[in-house]
Amino acid sequence: MLTLIVTPKFKEVNSVLHSISRSPNKKWLVLLSIGFGIVTNGIDNSSLNLALPILSNIFDVGADIILWLISAFMLVAVGLALTWGNFGDTFGRKRIYVSGFLLFALGLLVLTFSTSVTHLIIGRIIQALGQSMTVTNGFAIAVAMFPDRQRGLVIGLVGASVGVGLSLGPIFGAAVLDNFEWRALFWTRIPLSILAMITAAIIIPKDLNRSHEKKNFDYIGAVLLFISLTSFLVFINRLPVEPLTNQLMLVLLVTFLISGTTFIINEIKSQSPVLEFKLFKNRFLAVSLLVHFLHFLGYMFIIFLIPFFLLHGKNMSTTEMGVLLASIQVVRLFIAPAAGVWTDKIGARRMATFGLFITTTGFFLMSQLDPASSFQFIAMSLIITGIGASIFDPSNEHAVLSSIPSEKLASGTALTTTARQVGFSISTTIAGTMYAYRLGHYESFLTDSTLAVTGAYQEVLYLGLAIMLMATGLSYARGTAQKSFWSDQKSKMV
Repeated sequence: MLTLIVTPKFKEVNSVLHSISRSPNKKWLVLLSIGFGIVTNGIDNSSLNLALPILSNIFDVGADIILWLISAFMLVAVGLALTWGNFGDTFGRKRIYVSGFLLFALGLLVLTFSTSVTHLIIGRIIQALGQSMTVTNGFAIAVAMFPDRQRGLVIGLVGASVGVGLSLGPIFGAAVLDNFEWRALFWTRIPLSILAMITAAIIIPKDLNRSHEKKNFDYIGAVLLFISLTSFLVFINRLPVEPLTNQLMLVLLVTFLISGTTFIINEIKSQSPVLEFKLFKNRFLAVSLLVHFLHFLGYMFIIFLIPFFLLHGKNMSTTEMGVLLASIQVVRLFIAPAAGVWTDKIGARRMATFGLFITTTGFFLMSQLDPASSFQFIAMSLIITGIGASIFDPSNEHAVLSSIPSEKLASGTALTTTARQVGFSISTTIAGTMYAYRLGHYESFLTDSTLAVTGAYQEVLYLGLAIMLMATGLSYARGTAQKSFWSDQKSKMV
């Protein structure tokens, strides 16, 4: 009886799967699946921030401890991005991508049943393992499904998915925290992760472009890379609050130097390195990655500083500030896909440089803000900045991915991910340290705190403006795409 019931159902499911695999719209279904996964990840990253003060009170720990829920996640995700990208290119992106969502869901399960901050941090580390697997390989899967002439469009639509996730995160987080206990922030998203995993397993085809060479994975290089990156990022993170002579800082610095040097030597000798250093012989690719790093190094100045100015320099409510900050992400939904289409038409260098020019213009307007600035002027400045970033991101990603062959796409995505996150980390340290120092200077002779905040904010933002100008100049001067050192790389229009 059971066989009679199950067999027809199995045949129906198999028929549906077969229809999907032969669908002429297969590539769009894959892109939709990847986009859903990106939205799922984006909701997580942008909703947890709302819960940090609540979790701090519940577990009776200070802000410096609870922030490790963010820091631990970032360290693991960045430290393993290149490893998972290389792993996916070598052994198959689909299996890494699907497994990533399983780990992500497991992390959410651990968070749901956590009884201490230690448990929460462990859950976040498991999540980070999963997300680093999905981010680096998901993007590569989507790009590989489309012809080169549509690459910009794909990257733009992926960028729009990022904007959707980041925009929904605060709304989702606020709704859950207002109506349920904090654990609901995690268990309510487990079904989303499982659904993302199932749809990916069904829709995404087997890897066709991965490397089929029989070679050993560079596990030693992966470990050395993780140690060097994490020690460097923790060093940068602690730099504003710890003296260089502190024992922890010295240990971190020495660990970074030794592991980093050993990693470079190992990669040069390795037959299958995690990071191909000869890749950087391609000037166009190397400069594109440098521009990527500089853009996010400067862009984070706005993200970090503007809340301080709006709350303490303009005395805005958190609601008003939330509306303003959301404008940066909302424009991405409309601009990123359009920027991707135009990148396919006129080339990555021109579009990326144009985007940086727009962002720099927004930075200049932002640097002129003071307590008398109107809500409308601040919104306009933020929107212009967001438009520029929404144009730059897909265009420069296109420049990087168009400089490498299809079987290395996940590794290319991992490179841009690492450049972005390292830029974010360094920027936060520089902006935070400079802002605290200059604020103390102004408070020493100004009685009006809003003027002191404004003075410190403007001075630090000028440095961010200088970084964006440097990135714009380098973007224009990078020239045209070069033929890659890989023999099968085709010339790209830039």
